[in-house]
Order: sequence, then C-alpha cells, then structure tokens
Amino acid sequence: MPTYQLGARYPHNYIKKIDAVLRFLPRPADYLFLYLMSFYVLLLVLKVDYKLAALGALAFGFSTYLIIILGVGHNSKAHAIAYMPLVLSGIILTFRRKYIAGFLLTVLAMGLEIVSNHFQMTYYLMLLVLILGIAYLVDAYKKNVLPHFFKSVGILFAAVILAIALNATSVMATQEYVKESTRGKTELTINADGSPKEVSNGLDKDYITQFSYGFAETFNLFIPRFMGGGNGENVGKDSATYEAFRKLGATTTQAAEEAKRAPLYWGDQPIVEAPAYVGAVILFLFVFALFLVKGRLKWWLVGGTVFSLLLSYGKNLGFLTNFFIDYVPCIISLGR
Repeated sequence: MPTYQLGARYPHNYIKKIDAVLRFLPRPADYLFLYLMSFYVLLLVLKVDYKLAALGALAFGFSTYLIIILGVGHNSKAHAIAYMPLVLSGIILTFRRKYIAGFLLTVLAMGLEIVSNHFQMTYYLMLLVLILGIAYLVDAYKKNVLPHFFKSVGILFAAVILAIALNATSVMATQEYVKESTRGKTELTINADGSPKEVSNGLDKDYITQFSYGFAETFNLFIPRFMGGGNGENVGKDSATYEAFRKLGATTTQAAEEAKRAPLYWGDQPIVEAPAYVGAVILFLFVFALFLVKGRLKWWLVGGTVFSLLLSYGKNLGFLTNFFIDYVPCIISLGR
C-alpha cells in the first residue's frame, strides 16, 4: 500500500490527535486499553452497575480473538473493533432522547472509528447498526413515537457525516487508491489457462470466502480447541509429534523444531492462529440473560449475533454469501 495510506501525517487531522492521546500506552497495550475503556463506557450507557461494567469490560477486552489479532499484527482491525462499543454508546444515547450527548459522542466515536483506517470492519459495524435501527423502529412503531425515531436518525446521520468530514483526507485518499488496487476493476480479460475472465469491479468470490468459518467451528465459541487449535503450535518434547519424528529418523534438534510448529487445526479455513474462543461462562450468561432481561436491545443482540455468525460461514452458506456479494453495496470491494 502507498505511504499516504499508512504513514502520512496530516497536521490538521485533530480527531487523529485525540486518538493518539487515548493510545498513550505502548503497543499492544494501547489497543487493549481501548477495548476495556470503550466497552466499559457502553455498559455504563446501558445502565449497568459500574462494578459489573468493569467485569464485562475485562471479559470483552481479554476475549481470545481480540488477543489473537494483536499477536498476529492485525493492528488496524483491533483498532477498529476497539472503538465499536463507543460508537454504539453514542447511538443508544441518541435513541434515549439524550440528543446532544448522543450526537457529540457519536461524532467523536465514529471519527475515531474511521481513524483506525479499517473500512471493512467499520462497514460490518454499520450492518449491525442497521439491525439496531430496525429494532428501534419496531419499538417506536409499537409505542407510536415515530417522530422521535426519525429525529434520532437525522441526528445520527448528521453525526456520521461530520465524522467522515473530520477524516476527509484519509477517506478521499482511500477512495482514490481503491480504484487502482485489487478491490477496483481488473484489467485482466483472461484466466491463467487462457479462458475468458469475467471482468468485474472488486474482489472475486474465492478470495472473499477463503477464510470461511466452518459450521462445526461454531462450537469453538464455547469449547476451546474443538477444532484442534492453531496451525503451528509448540507441543513440546513430551508430545506424540516429537516422538513420531524421532521414530522417522529425525534428530533430536529436528524433532524439537517440528514440535514447535505442530499443525493442530483441522477445520475449513486455510490457516488459523488459535480458536476464536468466547468462553463457556460468557455464553451461558448471554443465554441466561435472554430469559432475564427485557427490552428491545436483547433482540438486537440476538439478531446481530445470529447475523454475524451466518455471514462468517462464507462459502459454507453459499446462498446467503452470494446474495450479499451480488446485491449488497460495497461487499465485493471490501471483501474479507
């Protein structure tokens, strides 16, 4: 990627200066702090007791997947995910008739979200926000308060426009660059075998769905290592892997080296660093809360969770994935 996409400094991008202040800790502790802070604010907005909010923030910030992406260097993805709860906080405040606080927090949070420069994650966040909006729309219709709903939507729309304007330099640079990248229109008209190539704008379906979550991998969310583990793990000299290589004639050094990168994963994806484990206790509390907690947000969480899971199956749930690729705007350009 060109330097202006990753390392350019814009002296008057003040929202980026705020981001720099919030990320005062050394990396990757800065992203971990954002995880905790952002989710803590969300839980406070949801009127959760501050002690329970602290526990919830810890459960979110130290969830396996969020730690994994820090380890493998997906910094911009971690950055974008970290600000998602803050964006949701502003939206929820606005729908709760706290228009000024909601507007200001949404401008700040959405501006910081765009600063992360991971538009794919921001796009998926907007899909979840759309589901949240539907939940609020249904609730407003039932309570006959549609004017309040549309007023809130107008305020949030203005907040998002302002947040984009605060990041105009990077957004416009990205818009310009994407036309020349693999996410733009291809100049190739034939495949490697000489057959005609279907020319399209954006990424091809094989690339988009390469890392498709397997159906059985769903159990990884609450059963650690259900699909084995990572693609290269150190199982040590006491493992069957080490003994197997020794029996094949490998030296102790060679066997030890192979034992350091044992391929424990046996799922559908080409490579996995570690299982996307959420936690059996967390999942139990989530299901338990469905019966205990009342209100519209419960159904948004259920709908958003199911929607996210179905979309993660990719090519394993072809009819849904193909529909999104063919008909939903920007999916083919953002890809995986």
